[in-house]
Amino acid sequence: LFIAGMTDHHGLLSLLWCGALYTILSDRTVKAQMALGLILGLMLWISPEGLMLWIIVYGAMAIDVFYHPSSIRQAVPVSLIAALTVTAGLLVEQPVQDIFTNPPMYDTLSLPYVVLAWVIAIASLALSYLFKRVKKFNRRHIFTAAVAAAASLGLMWFLFPKIFKGPLVDADPFIFSDFMPSVSEVIPLFSREKLEIFSLIFMPQMAGFFLWRA
Repeated sequence: LFIAGMTDHHGLLSLLWCGALYTILSDRTVKAQMALGLILGLMLWISPEGLMLWIIVYGAMAIDVFYHPSSIRQAVPVSLIAALTVTAGLLVEQPVQDIFTNPPMYDTLSLPYVVLAWVIAIASLALSYLFKRVKKFNRRHIFTAAVAAAASLGLMWFLFPKIFKGPLVDADPFIFSDFMPSVSEVIPLFSREKLEIFSLIFMPQMAGFFLWRA
């Protein structure tokens, strides 16, 4: 969270996150799910930090599927549109010949993140087909979902093991020794100016209030 007027790309990520919350809380139409997929794709296009919000969204959807198995169908448009969006983003960012020849970069949108998005989309399609007539989960269904998740993670580990070490896995040591200590997210909250501390504490409360009243 950042003070108004002092935002960087995190401000845009926060705005998109508000849009994601709106689509999650709105009617569960195909259009809303497609909008959510577009938002998730844009988040990852902007920064790999968007993956943290992917985990929240897909985690919430997984919990919903556990109690309402038919809702697995809603994951399909979300994951497909998200995968198409990050694919389009990569094609805009890099020439096609460079995508497969240059070493993957983990601090920006690159091939590993596009592959991850498509792995999620394919897993969503497969589970949607397998669970299309399921009314209530049993142990066999839970085991099937766990195998699908493990297979997806295993495939990513086989193809791009560095993706599990975070976006700064290949960063220059200078980033950690000289740059990171001065970054806003790293500075301890109560070592800041009083007005800044007040803003960082109460602005999220105000945002939550306005979201509740919307």
